[in-house]
Amino acid sequence: MAFAYDHFTAAPAASANRFVVSQPMLNGAYTLTGTLTMPTAGARKVTVTHTLVSTVDTLGVITVTGTNLSGATITDVITPINSSVATGVKLFATITSIVGSGWTAVAGADTVVIGCDATQASLDCPGTLHAVVVNTTAAGTVTLADSKGTIAVLKASIAEGTYYYDIDVGLLTVTQTAASDITVVRSAPWSSS
Repeated sequence: MAFAYDHFTAAPAASANRFVVSQPMLNGAYTLTGTLTMPTAGARKVTVTHTLVSTVDTLGVITVTGTNLSGATITDVITPINSSVATGVKLFATITSIVGSGWTAVAGADTVVIGCDATQASLDCPGTLHAVVVNTTAAGTVTLADSKGTIAVLKASIAEGTYYYDIDVGLLTVTQTAASDITVVRSAPWSSS
């Protein structure tokens, strides 16, 4: 089996306005920032943060298009939540467009910012978690999980070394509580060469 890897060095943080800096809600394409990839290795879920201007608008939906870790085109339709954050369900590696529809202003256009959550997905399809390499003693805990739940929690200060798993997973997320230098060795996405 061919393996690929993701190198993680920083604890992930959400990036609320990574793709769209505060703009009035609209029907049509949003102006995207120049950064259309995720801030760390892997894929993340897209977030939409709504800000009320006066009276809540008819919010409609926001359709996000991009690619997953395999390079396939995917879309996610996110319904904004009044004065809150709505998180999509798909894991994106890149963003290619964000389009609003069904929005109607009531008393001035409400605003949105669009970014990503702190999820780090190393696999977004079924595959194999081969190993985790702790390159320097872990500064914080590292949690490995798949669609069924937690696989393992590597404790803070775990020693440098390679920890083998060789287990099938439905997807694979990596959550770090502090900046730890780790490498996740896993099966390559389906369409990788």
